[in-house]
Amino acid sequence: MATRQTHISLRYLAAALAFLLAYSGDAAHGMARGFWGCKADAEFESRFLSAEARGEVYEEAVGAFRTHDDDRGWWQGEYWGKHMLGAVAAQSLTGDEGLKKWIASSARAFVDEFQRPDGYIGTHSDPLDTGPNPDGSDKFNWNLWGRKYTMWALIEIYGMTDDRFFLDAASRMMDQEIAQLRSSGVPIVRTGYFAGLPSMSVLKPLVILFRKTGERRYLAFADEIVALWDRDGNPPPNLVRNAFVDSPVHAWYPTPDYWAKAYEMMACLEGLLDYAGCVGGEKGARLVDAVRRIALKLQADEANPMGSVGYFDHFTNARACPNAITELCDVIYWMRLCRALRSATGDGRWADAFESAFLNGFLPGVFRDGKWAAHGVRSHGTRQFPAPRQVGMKHHQCCVDNAPRAWLDASEAAVSLAADGAVVVDLLFAGEYSLHDAKGDVKVRVGGFPTEGKVSIAVESPVSRRIEVRRPAWAKGFDAARSADGSRVDVSLSCDVRIRPWRTKEGADPRTGLFERSDDTPEMAGLARKAPGAYVEYGPLLLAKSTLLGTSRDEVLSSRIGTGEGWTCTLAPTAPSKTFRAWRATFRRGGEEFSVPVCDFSSCDMDDSSAAFSIWM
Repeated sequence: MATRQTHISLRYLAAALAFLLAYSGDAAHGMARGFWGCKADAEFESRFLSAEARGEVYEEAVGAFRTHDDDRGWWQGEYWGKHMLGAVAAQSLTGDEGLKKWIASSARAFVDEFQRPDGYIGTHSDPLDTGPNPDGSDKFNWNLWGRKYTMWALIEIYGMTDDRFFLDAASRMMDQEIAQLRSSGVPIVRTGYFAGLPSMSVLKPLVILFRKTGERRYLAFADEIVALWDRDGNPPPNLVRNAFVDSPVHAWYPTPDYWAKAYEMMACLEGLLDYAGCVGGEKGARLVDAVRRIALKLQADEANPMGSVGYFDHFTNARACPNAITELCDVIYWMRLCRALRSATGDGRWADAFESAFLNGFLPGVFRDGKWAAHGVRSHGTRQFPAPRQVGMKHHQCCVDNAPRAWLDASEAAVSLAADGAVVVDLLFAGEYSLHDAKGDVKVRVGGFPTEGKVSIAVESPVSRRIEVRRPAWAKGFDAARSADGSRVDVSLSCDVRIRPWRTKEGADPRTGLFERSDDTPEMAGLARKAPGAYVEYGPLLLAKSTLLGTSRDEVLSSRIGTGEGWTCTLAPTAPSKTFRAWRATFRRGGEEFSVPVCDFSSCDMDDSSAAFSIWM
């Protein structure tokens, strides 16, 4: 059931361009300067703006194209593209002209150095090294996956600069890949690993390239990829055909820990929604419905309390496990998929899902200094599982390089432009949004925070606009009123404290090793839970106990209310010092009562082996 919306007509309101970029024109820009803006600022400085960022950090990503270390089965090839996609997002949000010039000049030098006459740019010395092995078995190979990110970044740099050089470079790359696959006789589903999901996720930039160029050969290649997901006989991954069966995703084929790769599958599904928008009609509607059905399956069987889906990057019935850990990449791509579904279906539940994933899954995964991030966001423990240095890299890692784009996703998902030009405020994220459409520049200021009783939305625009404010699912009370001069709308809302039971499958594997990661975080040994539990939400926020609040480690890691039956919880605000928000939570059941300090889970972004946090009450 879609969440309700309140529609208010205002006089001086305009809009942002938005949701799914493939469905709209120019991207929105602007920066939410509220409760998460300082963390984004720190990340942009350390990853793109500082001398180190433009020196050692950037050059390490470039070096992978010189060394060809990926010939050994590594995936260094993804980092240049991911890094530059993050840089473009940072530039869009900050409007930094110096960053724009640096991106353009660096990318031009990159293409000049590495693009071969046939169009290939990659970190494998042999473009044909894509798998499978000569004996027909699958090969752990990320060649096409890495090239996808390079192409995608070049397309986005073209969008930022309007310099055809970058679009042509991406087109030559895509043409070379298509020609290579057809001449080799190896279908794309038989390349790479994980049932071809990483390679086939090229669908997203492929469709964007078709929209930018109008070249039908790109749509034809997209047709081939999508056809591989809708085949008789049910060969894996068959995403479209399996969307319409009753079984959950992890049960489609044996050994889901081999093929059901969460991040890459969701990347494919996001591309499928873009493709559906291209083909339209009954076919497009069926594909949108297929993605919607899969997303609902994920919510039913793979959801975790942090607002994400999957168990550390695989769909393996995460809902059955008494522990919860989500890869940061999974959170980011679940957010992107939810945003795309919101655009394609108009259903407000996907905005609610985006909000929860951003606040409770993404934010605690990005460390406050902006220099690094978590690989796994855990429900409890001594610290979030920090992203390990991988494949010989010091400054790059999959989650660390994906994270900067999520700030732009959140900004654009919060405030957007409807087809009729109305402002759509989908997420009540406090901040300032600088936006633009054909009617002029617009500034939107959102004051307050989602859990506060009052939120003010003020907009400056040269023309009169209508504004739509979405009522979040968590809002118990909701009312919106226009100011006397028509330039502001004030929203009054209230929210409940909710105790959520976490009922796991009896006898389910607690996945101790995967959760604790004790080789990397040895102090986590023995902390995996083996029983169901309960957690608390306040409005859109997941709450947690934490040693940052002065609570002892033993109290933080204890669980006192089981699955929450019969218990109530009330919150009294306290002054935060090391967390964004803080309360004293009082739990009651019959004659029992106890209190404990709690904070927003997003503040549990620690990488400190001596600390502790837990959502389990």
